[in-house]
Amino acid sequence: MTEIALHIPLLFYTHGTGGNSPVTKGVIGTARRQDAFFADYYVSGHTHNEFEVPRMQTRLNDANNIVKTRVHHWSLGTYQDDHLTGGWADHKGFTAPSKGGRWLRFYYHNDEIKLETTLTD
Repeated sequence: MTEIALHIPLLFYTHGTGGNSPVTKGVIGTARRQDAFFADYYVSGHTHNEFEVPRMQTRLNDANNIVKTRVHHWSLGTYQDDHLTGGWADHKGFTAPSKGGRWLRFYYHNDEIKLETTLTD
């Protein structure tokens, strides 16, 4: 019998922190999260900006060899939209927020755990 060593993906999620800078849109938080927490996938919200940022990470594998892997950071949109209605975001001068979320589907194929993602409004 052959044993297959599977890497079980680690997902870190948080409501999120920080501001909604017109320039960075919260993307700078990806580096902060990756420095603080070890994971394969990072999910956050808070800024109401939707984006996906792949970043590289150097780690040791199970055989103590150095490997470089791609990790993914996803910021999710919002279900709230007070833009142009006199709400807080409107008073702060923010642009219209991204609305919606992301479905994740993990599955097993060719001795690996794979991931398929779908954006939703």
